[in-house]
Amino acid sequence: MVKVLGDLDEKIALNHRINQTLEAMAQAIFKSWFVDFDPVKAKIAAKQEGRDPLRAAMTAISGKPETELDALPPENYGQLAATAAPFPDEMEESELGEIPKGWAPGTLSAVCDLNTNSWSAKTLPASVKYVDLANTKNGEVIEVQTMEGTNIPSRARRILEAGDTIIGTVRPGNRSFALVGEAGLTGSTGFAALRPRKSYLREYVYLAATADTNIERLAHLADGGAYPAVRPELVVSDALPIPSEDLLREFHRICSPMFDQVLKMRRANRGLADLRDSLLPKLLSGELSVIEAMAEAEA
Repeated sequence: MVKVLGDLDEKIALNHRINQTLEAMAQAIFKSWFVDFDPVKAKIAAKQEGRDPLRAAMTAISGKPETELDALPPENYGQLAATAAPFPDEMEESELGEIPKGWAPGTLSAVCDLNTNSWSAKTLPASVKYVDLANTKNGEVIEVQTMEGTNIPSRARRILEAGDTIIGTVRPGNRSFALVGEAGLTGSTGFAALRPRKSYLREYVYLAATADTNIERLAHLADGGAYPAVRPELVVSDALPIPSEDLLREFHRICSPMFDQVLKMRRANRGLADLRDSLLPKLLSGELSVIEAMAEAEA
């Protein structure tokens, strides 16, 4: 019995570690491209030194020295060059300081809509799949509760869609945020729900909104004594340079498979946890034998 339940726990833990690695990879790419401007700076340095700016950016993006680029298969070399091409090779002054030339100073509100849809008392359905701040932590919706009738809390109002980013506005330093991976959920009004204006903005909006710098900013701005909170509008007010559409699409092409896998594993983990919790009482009561439980777990 212990082995059956232990195997399920180990699989859940493994999936969680893989997800942490995938999200860390996406965060690193986001920081390199849109915060540190590494490919842009590589192009600038190459121009000054009389080297090929495109190949310098390809090196910055791939982490491979220029001597290894020619060893790449032609399709990989071409794709890497296409990724590097939209990065500018100059910086320019803006109200945000120096940013890559052609990028627009703005805020998150330029690429997402805030709290797009909400239930009213009249439109609220008889049953909702409810997500609360307490069940959301560090990028993951840990539990979805099915609530019905009078048991539905009055704060269950945010209509969520797959691809939305939700960020808790109450005690934002608690990091109650997540990327929504399924349709049909209802969120607490304690969330700011950010909906990307285009599907290819999903990863950019999520990573920009949940960056440590933005969460720390919100935690600093939170007020209210025993109930510190920020207005939802503040969540999308962080100033940042908005890259070109070509770059945003390229970022989506690279990072969307990572987040698709993360969301898939999170769904799998919830199923594994439900299976583990359902097997335990059956094993204890003798309703299932260990062999039968192992077969069910493997299936």
